[in-house]
Amino acid sequence: MDSIAVIDFGSQYAQLIVRRVREARVYCEMFPWDAAPEVVLASDPKGFILSGGPASVYADGAPQIQDFILASELPSLPLLILPCCQVSLFLPGCHMATG
Repeated sequence: MDSIAVIDFGSQYAQLIVRRVREARVYCEMFPWDAAPEVVLASDPKGFILSGGPASVYADGAPQIQDFILASELPSLPLLILPCCQVSLFLPGCHMATG
């Protein structure tokens, strides 16, 4: 069965995203940003939706995209600011200025 893993970085929309994916008749599970890789990958996702939160990318203790998500080479859709900024930090040639 095809499935999507929604990784929640503290977004107020994570539950809504899960519901909308399920309404499209795709199995979907939500996991906290710090969930163990083996727990997330046990659902055999075909892709990830990274649902952003209010933390700054540069704040101490801010949620981080785990390495296994990027290493999986599965499609990832970052939504809202936090995961979009974090993904850009991993891309060659990208630079984010503060301030």
